[in-house]
Parts: sequence; structure tokens; C-alpha cells
Amino acid sequence: MSDRVAALLLLLLALFFGLEALSYRAGDFTDALGARAFPLAVTALLVPSALYLLLRPQPDKPWPPAPVWGVLGVAVATFIAYALLLEPLGFIFATTLFFVVFGAFFAAPWWRSALAGLAFSAALYAIFVWALDLYLPVGGLFERFI
Repeated sequence: MSDRVAALLLLLLALFFGLEALSYRAGDFTDALGARAFPLAVTALLVPSALYLLLRPQPDKPWPPAPVWGVLGVAVATFIAYALLLEPLGFIFATTLFFVVFGAFFAAPWWRSALAGLAFSAALYAIFVWALDLYLPVGGLFERFI
């Protein structure tokens, strides 16, 4: 039963991605693929995967206990908070904070998670901004320094 619920959610997500991608209109952008390519590729992968999960025979598995749902809820809330804090705090600071919260799930010391998050986010920032010339938010607090 739980696989089928996940399959339905994935199918809804895939349909949302596909419909949103079809609504994109190319402006003066000269890229041959355009902005539709990635969401359509995600849709093309998610639909058959979700249908496979939905239609294949499976034994019933018990639902996870209540504490697992609490941890999953905190994880989802962390992802949402990360998305909301990315612009105001900037990529490096928001990602470091994200690492600290998720490190707590695995009982890692906060300072190790912060150090790993800072190193990882700074390296990714350097790759995306300086090597690939793509935009990542700096954050309102740090805009005057960059």
C-alpha cells in the first residue's frame, strides 16, 4: 500500500512538472533546448517509474511507526525552510545551516556539520558561479561584500 501511495504522489509530481514545462515560453533565449528540457526530462523519467510502482504486484508492508513520520515531517520542513531561506540568506549560509540540521538527524556534532556544509557549499558556489558562470544567490546580508 505504501508503494502505491508514493507512486501516486510521484505521478502527480511528474504531471505537475510536465504541465509547468509546457507552459514555458522561450523569449530571446538562444539555447536550442530551452527552459523546458529539464522538467520534461524529469517528467519522462518519473511517469514510467511511478506507473511501475503503481502497477506491479507487491506484498503489503507495514506502515512505519509514528516516530519515523515525525522525522520525515522535520526533514520536509527543513527542505521547505531551505527553499525559503535561500534568497535572503544566500546559498553558502543557507546550505551550511541545512547541513547542520540534517547532521543532527545523524547525531553528528554541530561544528562538524557546519564545517562540512561550509566547505561543500563554498566549493559548489565556486563551481557554479566562477566555472559555469551560473547565478546562485549571495544573500541580502552579504551582497555589499561581493
